[in-house]
Amino acid sequence: MSRFWLVFVALLNACGLAGEDGSGAESFVVGGQPESGYAPVGYLTSSLYAGQYKTICGVTLIAPKVVVTASHCVASEQASSLSVGFGAVGTTPTIQVAAIHTHPAYVYRPEGDYAPWDDVAVLELAAEVPNIAPATIARARTGGCDDRYVGYGRNTEGDSSVLTGYDSQRRSAAICSDAQNPHELYIHGRDGGLCWGDSGGPLLVDGTTKILGVLSRHAPRDGSHYSCETGNRMIFPQLATYREFISQWAPDAFEPEPAPATTTVGWCNVQWPPQVHAQRFAASDGIYGRVWIDGVTQGRGQGAGVLAEVGFGPKGSSPDASTGWIWHAAHYNVDADGLGAGDLSNDEYAGTVMPFAGGTYDVAYRFSLDGARTWKTCGPASELVVP
Repeated sequence: MSRFWLVFVALLNACGLAGEDGSGAESFVVGGQPESGYAPVGYLTSSLYAGQYKTICGVTLIAPKVVVTASHCVASEQASSLSVGFGAVGTTPTIQVAAIHTHPAYVYRPEGDYAPWDDVAVLELAAEVPNIAPATIARARTGGCDDRYVGYGRNTEGDSSVLTGYDSQRRSAAICSDAQNPHELYIHGRDGGLCWGDSGGPLLVDGTTKILGVLSRHAPRDGSHYSCETGNRMIFPQLATYREFISQWAPDAFEPEPAPATTTVGWCNVQWPPQVHAQRFAASDGIYGRVWIDGVTQGRGQGAGVLAEVGFGPKGSSPDASTGWIWHAAHYNVDADGLGAGDLSNDEYAGTVMPFAGGTYDVAYRFSLDGARTWKTCGPASELVVP
């Protein structure tokens, strides 16, 4: 095997997105739509693959001479072989990468191990990127389908044996953000899907240049086969979590934090059921939680400014401290009894979780009043059983 293919296969395996036979091919947004907007979104090229693949990963400009991407895209590279470009591929000159900074805790984990990878890297460029305003890093949140991914390349569905679609088209896909842990965001495509080589590209708030995360790898799935397809599920490290690391090179890249809440959660719980059941890779039965916030939940309808999530984690662990907890969006359900029948001073929320492995887990709710900056945890007071 040539040195080119040894290096390229190593890169794909590092993505966690190589073919089942260890081969794999560079690929990007499947479905979605042609995309000419989102100017800070660019691509990474490598002289090692010149003439074979025009781009190897996505990047996003976060300061005039700084881009952010995934560590696995560059961990085995030398800066001298890399450059970045913006807009349509080949229409403007690329800029040389001057320095690579992978996160010090980054680790590639084997198939089936879905602990956080800390898969974030910052690249310093040899020159400023002209005429493009940098993106702003914002705090991620779950429960919406108003996010977007922008990338370049293959647009043909199928597994790694498919060799069509490598035309470096700039495309985007609508994304739903489903769940999170303290480090990473779990998403699925709404009108498109992501695949090999899309790594490092951004998850953006749709219609803005607010970046929430960069693509790391595919999420857990039922069975070993993986292919490029609309609706597939992926994992993004949340850039706001890595503020201390990224700020060394782009201190002004972050959106201002929300103002502290002027009130606090007075009471909350996991209301029902005491035990919930689910199959692996499938949504659980409904889980309900209630919250009382003075001056917020007493009125009819949902209390203003309340975010709610339901989560599960290892038995006996603290939901406030453990990275083993995964939190899913919960949605307002009904007004609920508070001090007595008919009082209706509580708000009730409903949500589901999606487990990846069998076992018994603790279940808890949590609520935020400051845009997901801080959370009040309730529980655990229920358990999840997965055969």
